[in-house]
Amino acid sequence: MALKRARDIDNIIKPISDALVKAGVVADDSLAQCVTARWVDDLQGNAVVVDVEVCA
Repeated sequence: MALKRARDIDNIIKPISDALVKAGVVADDSLAQCVTARWVDDLQGNAVVVDVEVCA
């Protein structure tokens, strides 16, 4: 059973995407071809896990 969330998951994506650009991990977040997000309850606290893949 999913826990009730105080925030919408889609509102969490943009600040993370902007942080990846600012850190130089990606050149421009507008170039993303696919973005997925999901809630995970077993990370033992507040956390974000980001996987960045190069598309060929």
